[in-house]
Amino acid sequence: MCIVILCLFASGYAEPSTGDGHVWVAGNLSIPFPSNAVHAGWIQGGTQIYVGRITHTIHGTLTAQVVAEKGTAFAAYYLSNNTWACGHHLTYEILVDEGDFEYAWIRSYDGFYEKGSVSVGTLNHKDQVFICRAYLNGELLLGNKYGYDEFCYVFSLAGIERDARFYKYEILMARPKCHG
Repeated sequence: MCIVILCLFASGYAEPSTGDGHVWVAGNLSIPFPSNAVHAGWIQGGTQIYVGRITHTIHGTLTAQVVAEKGTAFAAYYLSNNTWACGHHLTYEILVDEGDFEYAWIRSYDGFYEKGSVSVGTLNHKDQVFICRAYLNGELLLGNKYGYDEFCYVFSLAGIERDARFYKYEILMARPKCHG
C-alpha cells in the first residue's frame, strides 16, 4: 500500500552542500538542471533519472529520483506495517560530479558495506542511508540502502511494490579522482 503525498516547500537558490566532500546542489523547476548531475537509471518510456536527496522532517534524509523534465524528485519512506509513503517533492538536492570524486555503480549484496559507498545523509535516528539501485519491471530505479539492513528498497513513480526489496543490487561508489 502506498500513500501518495505532494510536498510543497518554499525554495530558492542555495550554495552547494559539500559537508561530506560530495557536491549537492539545490533543485527545483525554476533552477536550471545541472549538466553534470550523476545519472541513476531510467523509468518507463526511457525517461532518465538522476541521484537526488530530500530531507523529510520526520524521517530524515532519503534518496530521491530526480526527473529533470518534470523538475521534481520522487522519494519513498517506510511508515509501518508494510505501508510506505511516496511523494513528489518540488524542492530537493541533486548530486553533481564536480568534486574530488569519480562515481561508479558496483554490484553488491547482503548489506555488505562497500568502502566508498555514497550516503545521502542519515535518518532522524542517526542510521546512514546509502544510494542503491536495482531493476524492477523494466526500470532501473534508485532506492535506499539503510545502514542497519541488508536490502536495497527501490521505488517507482507508481509507488512501492510488494517485491521492491532486493538482496542483490548496485550501490553508488565514490573514488578519489587522480590529480596528475
